[in-house]
Amino acid sequence: MKPLPEEEELGVIDRAEKEPTSEEDFHWLETAMR
Repeated sequence: MKPLPEEEELGVIDRAEKEPTSEEDFHWLETAMR
């Protein structure tokens, strides 16, 4: 079961704060903010 877009976005942001952001995560975040 996929998480809701909001939860998924928060997960990416939360992960980015804890560890170096991989290019893939950064690209996903950049796309999500459009």
